[in-house]
Amino acid sequence: GATGYTIYRKAEGKKSYQKVATINGNGNVSYTDKDLKCCVKYLYRVRGYRTVNGKNYEGEYGVAVEAYTKPAKPKLTNTQSIGYNTIQVNWNQVDGATGYTLYRKTTGKYKKLLDITGKKRTACQDQTAVTGVKYTYTVRAFCKKGDVIKYSNCGDAITGTAYPAQVVPVAVKSLNYNSTEVMWKTVEGASGY
Repeated sequence: GATGYTIYRKAEGKKSYQKVATINGNGNVSYTDKDLKCCVKYLYRVRGYRTVNGKNYEGEYGVAVEAYTKPAKPKLTNTQSIGYNTIQVNWNQVDGATGYTLYRKTTGKYKKLLDITGKKRTACQDQTAVTGVKYTYTVRAFCKKGDVIKYSNCGDAITGTAYPAQVVPVAVKSLNYNSTEVMWKTVEGASGY
């Protein structure tokens, strides 16, 4: 019999609730609260009202419920081969995140590789890659407060492959009128040159 509902919100650490919305009661039993801060605990309570002869009669507050906001999903930008067994995965920073989790697969399901902590971290190196194998990566942002950890959705997938590092020439020496000798530094993991 409720004509509508009023939603109230209180952020963690605040003393009082604020009214955030009033919605029509025609089958509406949910409300999406937008533009909130990341990794903040919010408390909500709702009460119904009934309109009679133009006047609203409000019921009791419902029991408060709590929710933590989670970070936005990272946007992966590119991968780089750093050496024969290392691929660097890069992404854009996510506001409010306290760290990131890197996942990898060749086929099938993703497997977690490692967690990276730090608000400003936007890259991670997979140092267990095999030369020539195409890997698919994704990243999830997370925010941690005390014992509570909230993860974002996975960022859109990106692929990468490890190759031997670039050869750096050291010197070229003329041996005689029709031959030269080229010298370079050893590239780790290279089978030949």
